[in-house]
Amino acid sequence: MFPESIQSFFANQQDLLWVSVLFLDLGLTVIMYRLFGKEGLLGCIVLSILLANLQGPKIIIILGFQTTLGVIFYSSIFFATDLMSERYGRAEAGKADVKPELKEAAEKLQQAAKEAKKAAEGAKEN
Repeated sequence: MFPESIQSFFANQQDLLWVSVLFLDLGLTVIMYRLFGKEGLLGCIVLSILLANLQGPKIIIILGFQTTLGVIFYSSIFFATDLMSERYGRAEAGKADVKPELKEAAEKLQQAAKEAKKAAEGAKEN
């Protein structure tokens, strides 16, 4: 998906990868809030849940600590719900709780991503 040079750069500079993803994710949350208000924050929460499930298994070293890339997306969920609570009240922020349907959709998306990765690795070997 990304050029080999970018992949190898971020494989060697995982701290920079973490900072880049952090700024992109939180920046997207702020932009979505400015453009779409409460609905934009809800969209970011759903997107962060999906991305956290996809990136969760990826282990990286950040500032000497072993962690997963998915923790960044979980922090943006907190950021979005906190922003929603401050702006629209606690009751509205409570409505942003994850529904079972979203969890099921995220699990299906994660399974599809694993299957696509296996297919890509199989094609790469041939």
